[in-house]
Amino acid sequence: MSEGQVGDFSNKVLTFAYNYLRALADTLYLFSLGWIFQKNRELLFKVILHFNPQALQKVPELLPRSDLTGLIAEPLPIRIGYLKHQHGDMPLGHLCLIASLVKKQNPQALFEIGTFEGRTTFNMALNSGPDATIYTLDLPPAMLNQTRLEIEGAERKYIDKPGSGSKFLSLDPNQFPEKNKIVQLYGDSAGFDFSPYLGKMDLVLIDGSHSYPYVLNDSRIGLKLLRRGRGLIIWHDYGSWPGVTQALNQLFREPEFQGMARMENTSLVCLWK
Repeated sequence: MSEGQVGDFSNKVLTFAYNYLRALADTLYLFSLGWIFQKNRELLFKVILHFNPQALQKVPELLPRSDLTGLIAEPLPIRIGYLKHQHGDMPLGHLCLIASLVKKQNPQALFEIGTFEGRTTFNMALNSGPDATIYTLDLPPAMLNQTRLEIEGAERKYIDKPGSGSKFLSLDPNQFPEKNKIVQLYGDSAGFDFSPYLGKMDLVLIDGSHSYPYVLNDSRIGLKLLRRGRGLIIWHDYGSWPGVTQALNQLFREPEFQGMARMENTSLVCLWK
């Protein structure tokens, strides 16, 4: 080995040793003082999942439960479209509860993150006031492999579909004028420009990606969407999808999300602000 080769090898060893020691120091910081910062806790959770994927399957359900008694006055007439439940749809009981909450709250502006086929979207339109507007955001299939945050492998099949909102897009607006209340939006909720909608919503439904980082992202956006910080946020699939459960458990510890409660016998979580 020539003198130049020896020098080059020594430089590589020193560079590797420097990077290794720095990574070691950063790791020690992450697992000690670093966890107190939000972004580090999210990274720490990813590290845990990398070495122990099964940890995602053991998420405890920590949110308090709320009895529906007194939540919705009876009788409260609602309209329901698309009674038939298909794979990926919200259960009928959950759909009726959301329709009832929309009817009771009478929001003028609603924002839904996660359109899927638009069954829930259409039912919110059916039960909202005549001047209400429902904005619904969905990730187009073309962006499936370009998301800013990691998605769950099990939800890829719900994204890779012919189109978003097929349930209401196929309707005749003369027969179903409620269709005209719906504004379909497309994009990745981690990169979408929400600025035209911030501070203008009365109700937010979060039912997009069910991965831990996306639920955190969408939930914090949901708070910013509320009109003067007041309104109702609804989440779906708590206790059903580990990423949703883990994220909402964490958010419940934060002051801004105090008051979150799981609706009894459902996977719906509500927060009135």
